[in-house]
Amino acid sequence: MRRAVAIDLDADTRAVVAQLAADEGLALEVWDPAVTSTVPERTADIDLVVLGAVATPTRQIRRCQLALPRVPVIVVQPEAACRALAEALRISPFGARDVDCVPLEASDLLRERVHAALARHRRRASLGDALDSLNRQLAAAPAAQRGAAALLGRLLAIAPIGVAIIDRGGMVRELNPRAAQLLGGPGAGPIGAAIWQRFREPDAQRLRTLLAQLDDDGDVRHEVFARELDGRVCHIEISGAALPPATGTPGCLLVLEDATQRLQLVARLTAADRAKDEFLAMLGHELRNPLAPILTAVELLRMRDDPSLVQFTELIQRHVEHMVQLVDDLLDVARIAQGKLELRQRRTELVRVIAQAVEAASAQLEREAQRLEVDVPAHGLPVFADEGRLAQVFVNLLTNASKYSARGATIEITARVEADQVVARVSDHGPGIAPELLPRIFEPFVQERQSIERARGGLGLGLAIVKNLVTLHGGSVAAISELGRGSEFVIRLPLTEPADDAPAPAPARPAPSRLAGRRVLIVDDNVDAATLLADYLAMLGCRVETAHDGPDALQIGPPFQPQIVLLDIGLPVLDGYEVARRLRAIDTLASVPFIAISGYGHGDAHERSRQAGFFAHLVKPVSLEALRDALLRAMSAGDAPR
Repeated sequence: MRRAVAIDLDADTRAVVAQLAADEGLALEVWDPAVTSTVPERTADIDLVVLGAVATPTRQIRRCQLALPRVPVIVVQPEAACRALAEALRISPFGARDVDCVPLEASDLLRERVHAALARHRRRASLGDALDSLNRQLAAAPAAQRGAAALLGRLLAIAPIGVAIIDRGGMVRELNPRAAQLLGGPGAGPIGAAIWQRFREPDAQRLRTLLAQLDDDGDVRHEVFARELDGRVCHIEISGAALPPATGTPGCLLVLEDATQRLQLVARLTAADRAKDEFLAMLGHELRNPLAPILTAVELLRMRDDPSLVQFTELIQRHVEHMVQLVDDLLDVARIAQGKLELRQRRTELVRVIAQAVEAASAQLEREAQRLEVDVPAHGLPVFADEGRLAQVFVNLLTNASKYSARGATIEITARVEADQVVARVSDHGPGIAPELLPRIFEPFVQERQSIERARGGLGLGLAIVKNLVTLHGGSVAAISELGRGSEFVIRLPLTEPADDAPAPAPARPAPSRLAGRRVLIVDDNVDAATLLADYLAMLGCRVETAHDGPDALQIGPPFQPQIVLLDIGLPVLDGYEVARRLRAIDTLASVPFIAISGYGHGDAHERSRQAGFFAHLVKPVSLEALRDALLRAMSAGDAPR
């Protein structure tokens, strides 16, 4: 059976590649990275090499090309590393023949690249086998030379790929029909002309440089070049090798393939993926707007302390919080895909992170009467982490375990040091994960099928977020499961130096009475949200005015002379940044603190509002407690006029 080789792949990627190889009729064989430093005994039946997170990918690629000449190589690494590697390959002296870089998260693109690489390899191998057979016939039976030559001519005439012979100066000497079609077009014919003249700059110069290196190692590297053909841009893949001395014709045999459709498909997939990410980000923002007034209304109802409303307010708040979590998941997936998720890491003990996660997941566990067993040492598990984001990882795993466990079941979370890693395990005794789903369990929108009576919602984003957040922390996550025997998720994080556990002194909170009589201007185009916030601030004793767009705020602000401005960023006509700039231009409002209230909550939004001079940035839906704290901090900082 023919083989594919995996080198330094993580467990999840290796499982995906194994399935893709099986689909192509290949057995996957795992090699240690050091194996390619020497030529293995048996390589003739290898059709593909897939590299993972090797420390020096360009060196490993070179080793693979030396050990396995003409075998395509696919490198699977994080998107930033792929971009850097692609740039390095463009300037590398050994080029980028049959080397593809695929982002770690792009499983669909990986599937397409594997299929395309194997198709190219098999076409070239088939042509090579035919030529070898003809050479054997010529050597064994000189009398059959004319028949062999005729067979070779027929083979080249019907071949779906172009074949060209050029001399050492790059002049075209012979072409088969497909090559003539690819290199044809207006002007002088390709025969007798330099082959790079058929391509447009800068690709023409790039091909000329590439062919000039032919004497160095005897191979023309696999690359794509663009040219005009029939009024359109055609992208042609070129690979080849020097003609052997026995032919008596110094030069090069080139293989040409039309890669236009494949590149267009990749471009469309990339554009669709980008559009999807942008849509998710906008959808998350738009969903926050209606949630904000609902949550505020619920908190106002709870403040009335009416026993008859408790059941209803708790129900509404529980479901609104679930909606907020779904929106946060959408936004996190979009931020991760766009590379905009920022971590604020520091040294900490893992127990602090897990304590936050247990607190956040406890409500769901209590509703299901489930028991949580925690075995995590209080010290000795130091990690370098963003506590909030890493806690989100464990919250997702705990809530996922709860969702797929029976009422009253037990869920375990343990952590230990293994070698130079901190290893945490979250286990349940649920139905387990189907074998066909296990390799894809960390992909977005992938969910285990649930029976109708067990359906509990969710978007299938939780585990995708887990994988990406753990990867951003320099770790890995794997799922272990058998049907009917529960599931275990294993998180591995780099062990770091012990953290300083001395808690930071809590900031003193001013008394709420300081808000009484303060003038607050609310600017929000969502009328319901503005009205409910105004009602809440009025209950705190504030004097409140509301505006619903930028011009309205500029008209109300100067005579009202607010001491604090609550300002929505996404306003019609004038956005919040411009409104703040114009209000600050008024001398009497120059030192007034502005608090941004926005549906945009990613790192860029916080940073932009900070640079614009906003005192704080609150993300919709805003809890009334968070709003009150922000108002009190603004007053205590002395930013508002006395």
